[in-house]
Amino acid sequence: MSRDGKTLEALVAFVESVLLPNGFTVDTNDKVHSDDGIPIAEFDIRVHGKVGSTAIDWLIECRDRPSTGPAPASWIEQLVGRRDRFRFNKVTAVSTTGFTSGAEQ
Repeated sequence: MSRDGKTLEALVAFVESVLLPNGFTVDTNDKVHSDDGIPIAEFDIRVHGKVGSTAIDWLIECRDRPSTGPAPASWIEQLVGRRDRFRFNKVTAVSTTGFTSGAEQ
């Protein structure tokens, strides 16, 4: 089986779609383009909806790379940057190999 991460993304997206309340949507491989149409980002899973009057925009990034070991702190730092740049309310990191001690702090 190819380990390109798509199976993990599909599983996580399915689980979240079943657990979310009505009115939320789950998009996979959501591509973001600049005003000029140039691709600037791709998000594994994007969940959005409303709770009361608050709009929720949640990013879930998945990592399935057994050969590289636990997900490093640098990946978490990158996700924090994405959260800030694209104004997500929440970001969740999913890794099939766990996280390094630096990434867990």
